[in-house]
Amino acid sequence: MAYSNLTLKNLLGLTQPGGTWRLLALIFALLNLKSLPFVWHIQVFYGLLRHIFLFKSRAPPPHPPGALFQPLITSTRCSLMEMDYNLHKSNSTYFLDLDVSRMHHLACLMRLGLHRAHFKTAPRSSNDDQEGQFRIMFGGVTCSFKEEIRPFQSYEIWTRVLSWDQKWLYLVCHIVKKGAVKPKGYTLQPWQRGSKSELGSNDLELNGTAQEGIGPHPAILAVSVAKYVFKRGRKTIPPEDCLCVAELLPPKPEAHLGRQPPPMKAGVETPTIDESATENIVVDAVSSFVPDKEVLSPKIQVDFSRWDWDTIEAERLRGMEIAQHMGGLDQALNVWTADKETALGEF
Repeated sequence: MAYSNLTLKNLLGLTQPGGTWRLLALIFALLNLKSLPFVWHIQVFYGLLRHIFLFKSRAPPPHPPGALFQPLITSTRCSLMEMDYNLHKSNSTYFLDLDVSRMHHLACLMRLGLHRAHFKTAPRSSNDDQEGQFRIMFGGVTCSFKEEIRPFQSYEIWTRVLSWDQKWLYLVCHIVKKGAVKPKGYTLQPWQRGSKSELGSNDLELNGTAQEGIGPHPAILAVSVAKYVFKRGRKTIPPEDCLCVAELLPPKPEAHLGRQPPPMKAGVETPTIDESATENIVVDAVSSFVPDKEVLSPKIQVDFSRWDWDTIEAERLRGMEIAQHMGGLDQALNVWTADKETALGEF
C-alpha cells in the first residue's frame, strides 16, 4: 500500500518542490477548461471542421425539407472564471458561448452551400461573379438575461434561423436549462430519442409566442438575436441566394421570380407586417422558443405538412416581426455627440 501511495505521489509530482501547487493549478485549469487561452478558437473551428471540411472529397448531402427553421443544440456549463462579483455567470461571457453555438449552427445548416463556396463547386450563371473570397460576416447581436446561471450549472443553447431580408440573415439563440426540454426528434440524428409528449415541460401548449397569462417558457435563461451578412469579395450576396445554393429553399414560383425580400435600412424600411407586432424584440424572441413542437405562427397560419415557397415565406415574415426591431437599433449610431458636447471626464 505504501509503495502504491508513493508511486501515485510520484506520478502527480507531489514529491517534487511545488508539486502540490502544480496539482492545484492543474485541477483549476480542468475546472475552467473552456476559459483557457485558445479554447474558444478550437471550439469555433471544430464546428467548421466537423460539418464542412470532413466532406472535402465529396459534397455533403442536402438537408431534408423543413430543416431551415429547425434549431441546433449545443451544451456547456458555467466555469469559475466566468463568474462575476455576484457569483453567477458574467454578462460578457454569454457572447463567447453564443459565438460557438452560432458557428456550429451555420456550419451545419449551410454545410452544402459553404462546401460549394469554399471548393468553388457552386452552380453559377453566366452573369454570376465568382471573384473574391466568400465570407460570412457578423453584423450585430443583442442579448437579454432572464435568469442567472450559477457556477458549474449546465445549460443548452438552441440556435435557429429567425428570418432574413435582402442583406441580413437573422439567428435567434435561446439559452435554456439543460435537460429541461427536448425536441420532438432530431433530423440529423434519428437514433436519438426526442420528447414523448406533444406539450412542453410545463404541460402548456406552446405555439411560438407568449399566450395570454402564460408568458415565456420557464426553462429559458437568456435569449439573443444576431445578424450575419454574406460577402463575395466586397459584394454583398442576398441570404436568399445563399440558402438556394445550400438547397434549403424549394423552387421559387414564377410569380416570385426576380423578387428579393425588402431591405432593412436602420429600421426605416421594413417589411409590411401586422402593426400590432410592436412588442420589444427580446420579449418576442423569448416567446419564439418552441422546444418540442414545430415552429407555428399565431398571425400567419402555416401548413407544415408541405414546405413550399409560400410556407417558408410566411415563417420568414413572422420572424421579421422580431428582426425589424433589431434593425431599428442602428439608429443609435446617430446619437453620438462626438466633439459637439462637453465630456464628463476621461479615465
